[in-house]
Amino acid sequence: MRDTWDSHVHLESSLRLRAATDTDDALNETVRLRKVLQTFLEEEIRAGAREIDVRINPLTWWRRGVAWPELRDALREHVAEASSIGVTMRVWLTVKRDASRSQVSGVLRLASDRGDLALAGFDISSSYSIEDAMSIPAARPPLSGMRWFAEELRRESLALAIHCGAYDPPRDIATALESLGAVRIGHALPLARSDRLIRLVADSGAIVEVSPSAACRQGVPLDSHPIRVWLDAGVRVAAGSDHPLALGTDLRSEVEIIRRLVAAAS
Repeated sequence: MRDTWDSHVHLESSLRLRAATDTDDALNETVRLRKVLQTFLEEEIRAGAREIDVRINPLTWWRRGVAWPELRDALREHVAEASSIGVTMRVWLTVKRDASRSQVSGVLRLASDRGDLALAGFDISSSYSIEDAMSIPAARPPLSGMRWFAEELRRESLALAIHCGAYDPPRDIATALESLGAVRIGHALPLARSDRLIRLVADSGAIVEVSPSAACRQGVPLDSHPIRVWLDAGVRVAAGSDHPLALGTDLRSEVEIIRRLVAAAS
C-alpha cells in the first residue's frame, strides 16, 4: 500500500461547498469552483498525497450554474498544476444509482466531450448525507441495472469504480466485478460477510479503497475493520480519505489508522 496515494476522496461534500459559500457568498460559481479546487489540492498536498484519485459530481456543479465546459477546463488546469509540482491527480466523475437513466446518460455524454482532460473513469455511488451519521442511502435500483452504463464506459475506454458500503448487500460486489467489470471498489464493507467474495475480489485484481474513518461512521468499529483479513487473502488495498472535512481526517491519518489495524492483527 502506497502511503502517498489518496485513492478515494470527494471534491465536493456539502461541508466544503458551504465553507466556500460562507467565505464569500457573492462569488461567481465558476470562481468558487476554482477556489474549491485550489483549496482541495493544497489540503491533499499538506496531507502527504502525491497521487490523488478525486471524485467529482458534475450534476452538483451544474445545479450551481457551472456548465460542463467550465468544469472540464477548471479540472484540466488543476490537473496540470498538480503535475507541475510532481503530483498526479486523476479525475473520476460520479453518478448516483438512484438517479434517473436520463440523468446518468447526461453525465455519460460528458465523456465524449472531455477534450484533453485525462478522465480516469466513472464512479457509481448512492445518495446519503455525509453530515448525518445516522443517514442511510436512498432507495435505489439493483446495481445490475447499470450494466448498460458499464458497456458504454468500455466503449469509451474508461474505468468503472463502485461504492459498496455497510448498507449495501454482498451481491453488489459480485455484480460489480462479474457483470459490470469494475476495477475499483470503494469501502467494500460487505466483503466482511463472505469468504467467497473476498476470494473473488482477490482473484479479480480489483483495488479496494479503504477509509477506516468512513467505515466507523457507518457503524464498523475501528478494531473490527477486516483489512488484515483482506490483505492476508491477497486483496489489493489502497488508502482513501473519502470526505476529509466531514470525517475530520486526511490521507496521513487514514494511513496511520490502517497501519495500526494491520499491526494489531499480526
